[in-house]
Amino acid sequence: MKLKLWLFLLTFCMVIIQNVKGQKLSSVADSLYTSKNFSGAAVLYNRAGSLSEFRATRATNYYNAACCYALLGNKDSAYFFLEKAKEMGMTNKKQVMNDADLVSLHNDKKYKRFIKGMKQKKSMDIRSAESQDHHYRH
Repeated sequence: MKLKLWLFLLTFCMVIIQNVKGQKLSSVADSLYTSKNFSGAAVLYNRAGSLSEFRATRATNYYNAACCYALLGNKDSAYFFLEKAKEMGMTNKKQVMNDADLVSLHNDKKYKRFIKGMKQKKSMDIRSAESQDHHYRH
């Protein structure tokens, strides 16, 4: 019984530490984004997303990585991370359509298919899940 309790506590602590690392990476990525270092920010958003235990936080970080890649003109990576964000529950179609960071994708057929394939749901809107995200600061 004690062994099970210790294993549970160890696992719980590891999850907390992992989330803290993800939050710190996301914060650094926000700073890089603000200073227009989009390539550095994209890498950190991706890593922060992979470290998070929460789907909404993953979605936000993957979405931010997609925005950075779109700003860099790397459309394939932008679509890859938009898909990952959608898989994690990003449903804010209006945000995707109005986000200035994604303007470079707007004329692509792939973008139109992506938007058409999005289902608008209120249950996992990244705006409410991650209000600190740089996309919602301006």
